[in-house]
Amino acid sequence: MNWIKTSERLPGIDDFDVLLYCADTKEQFVGEYIGLELFQYAVDRHGEPIVCRPTHWQPLPEPPSDAADRREG
Repeated sequence: MNWIKTSERLPGIDDFDVLLYCADTKEQFVGEYIGLELFQYAVDRHGEPIVCRPTHWQPLPEPPSDAADRREG
């Protein structure tokens, strides 16, 4: 997958969880696009969303094909 600049395109409504990259902190994490160029990646102890404005995003990769097999066995 390739990184997509948020200045060029934001995730669509069907892109629930995406991989985020914040250039200022050089961090990568999973988050959800909530609108207005904001992504939620956590909640605080009061249940309030913790958000960021990443510089890049990309869809999450598919999970390992054997992950379901391990849960059943």
